[in-house]
Amino acid sequence: MFEYGKNVGKLEVINQIGLKAGIDIDEMNRRIDEGYYDEEMNEAKKLWSLYEVDSVPTFIANENKKVTL
Repeated sequence: MFEYGKNVGKLEVINQIGLKAGIDIDEMNRRIDEGYYDEEMNEAKKLWSLYEVDSVPTFIANENKKVTL
């Protein structure tokens, strides 16, 4: 979706991605609302900060090499 300039922070965009991937959107949104993914999101935020990620996609190799496209 990045290549189309869509904001993946918006629920409607996340729902479009989920539908395209064949995910049950109602269950996905219920889990988001219940905090099911909070631990993974918090870990991702720590890594964004640690590796100073400022664009996507960003790949980290050997825990010290950052490659962006």
